[in-house]
Amino acid sequence: MNQRERRRAAERERQQTEILEVALRAFAELGYAGASMNDIAGESGYSVGHIYNVIGNKAALFDAVMLSEGNQLAHRIASVDKAHPDDPAGAIDAIIDTVLDFFDDHRDFFEIYLRHAAGIRANVERVFSPGLGELERRTKNRVRRLFRQAAERGLTADLSSTDMNVAFGELINGFVAAWAAAGYHGRVSRKSKVIKHLLWRGIRA
Repeated sequence: MNQRERRRAAERERQQTEILEVALRAFAELGYAGASMNDIAGESGYSVGHIYNVIGNKAALFDAVMLSEGNQLAHRIASVDKAHPDDPAGAIDAIIDTVLDFFDDHRDFFEIYLRHAAGIRANVERVFSPGLGELERRTKNRVRRLFRQAAERGLTADLSSTDMNVAFGELINGFVAAWAAAGYHGRVSRKSKVIKHLLWRGIRA
């Protein structure tokens, strides 16, 4: 790739980022059905035709928004997992902190996720792109492995790692959904000890 091609690629990436940021806000505020390409075009300063050229139609734009946000969260979860190679309980606690921190800084993403998937992980692949579904599977497998390791070390009761993983996910989903629905503006991450207390109180050996 020569210098001119690199500049063009960088400019295209910059435009994509700007469009995705506007689309994220629009989908969060209006929902998928309510947000129009004209809304997004008007707010971003790019024409509808240009958005089609750079990213695609409305469905492609929606998927790109969710996949971009989902990739960021999955990367953070993977990083905190790797930072606790011999401490599954510590990794689980760190994942709770990571998800709540991400919620605080990316509330529009969670608004879309909770609205369209109804907080139910089984709905993710039906509603969103296969790419986001794959991120969900990888994260679920990661957390399931941590619960299995915790059980093997006697840190939890002899429970199914799959069941613990489901309960873990729905505990976080329910907490952030209730927080968002109540319109709280403080940082939910300050309440992480509540989730940790409820989780470990329920699964400790």
